[in-house]
Amino acid sequence: MPRRAAAVWTCAARERVDASSSGGGVTVRFAPGNSNGGVVSSSGGPVRVEIDPAAHMSIDASASGGSVDSDVPITIQGKVQNDSLRGEMNGGGPLLRLRSSGGGVKIGRTMEAAKR
Repeated sequence: MPRRAAAVWTCAARERVDASSSGGGVTVRFAPGNSNGGVVSSSGGPVRVEIDPAAHMSIDASASGGSVDSDVPITIQGKVQNDSLRGEMNGGGPLLRLRSSGGGVKIGRTMEAAKR
């Protein structure tokens, strides 16, 4: 179910995530093993997702108003740019589309994965 609000925070998402904000940032923490993808976007703040590095997803991220940074291994497809990233995690899978028009995009490891 899509969520729209001033700021969105979703923790331990086990399914596909569709979350957006028109007046603040969006933070989504995927549950370990979740490779279901989704769409996470913000038109007024940054986007941050935390993903299990073992997940199988295709990533399409872009930011106008900031940069795209990743702490998880992603095989890049196409030209490397500061404000966009397209690639695959572990051979790819369902698409995770990340968009921010008012800040950056940060792709980080889930806390569980960081402990490994």
